Amino acid sequence: MILILSLCFQLILFSSDFPYTIDDDTKLEFYWSPAQGDVSYYNVYLAIYKQFGEEKSYAFIDKIAGFPTPTEKNPYTLPIIAENGKKYELKVQAESPEGIKSLMSEPSIPVWCKLRSPGDVEGIMPGDSDGNLRVDIDDLLLCLKAFGTKRDEKSFDYRADLNYDDSIDILDLVIVSKNLEQYKLP
Repeated sequence: MILILSLCFQLILFSSDFPYTIDDDTKLEFYWSPAQGDVSYYNVYLAIYKQFGEEKSYAFIDKIAGFPTPTEKNPYTLPIIAENGKKYELKVQAESPEGIKSLMSEPSIPVWCKLRSPGDVEGIMPGDSDGNLRVDIDDLLLCLKAFGTKRDEKSFDYRADLNYDDSIDILDLVIVSKNLEQYKLP
């Protein structure tokens, strides 16, 4: 008897209070709940896009063994290098030993690759919007140039969105001002 694979397994990303997750390196990791039944493989599909709301098309990128299923402690790492500023969504599809494929999962929470400079305890130098490993007048100017813009606007510069709220406002300027000349590498 052929086991019918679960049609609804939920794809999970590391938790986030945002409608997307921000990743500050080029290695994107995912994990998901296992499908029910005997799973030989998971087919992995990826959509890459620049703007939220953009139409997405998922392309097959990988086929991984069904056991063990990726977990939070042992996640699946995308076999690509993420590009700064792009968004990534993943779908997976379970496949039985007989080759029966389930429906694809719902899309993952989008992951926004937003590279930052190393420096503080969390690996981010607060206020270093231009990535030169110090917080200086150039960071303030970058924020001022983008001041008043929102994520969907052409002049929005994601580097100046220091508090990740999808707009460049007084809160971003406060982050730069508060850390001006405080953070720099020797």
